[in-house]
Amino acid sequence: MATETFPALTAVPGYPLEERYSGISSLTSKAEAGYVHGRKRYTTMRKIWSVYYPYMSSTDKNTLDAFVVTVGGTAIDFDWTNDDPNCADSPPDYEVRFLDIPVFKLVDVDWWEVSFELLEI
Repeated sequence: MATETFPALTAVPGYPLEERYSGISSLTSKAEAGYVHGRKRYTTMRKIWSVYYPYMSSTDKNTLDAFVVTVGGTAIDFDWTNDDPNCADSPPDYEVRFLDIPVFKLVDVDWWEVSFELLEI
């Protein structure tokens, strides 16, 4: 488990919460007779989540902004809980890192739209 934990925010993530696997997870090579041989590239497939908050208060934005600085942007892993109540994993806790630094957009006075992607470690 990571030493840092994603902060508890009052904002609720928007839907859809996009979940996918990262990159191409196999290697293939062609043989002379036309056969194609394949194997796994990695022993595990890592997930990527696209998280979106349509309305986040300035207080939550400042909390998240400070957390991004604490984990060095994309440098340090942290624990994150998937808020999907139908998540197949139990408990839905993952060790992740930011795939890219979160994007903050001011959409109204004291309200922000925030999006970021998380990469499973």
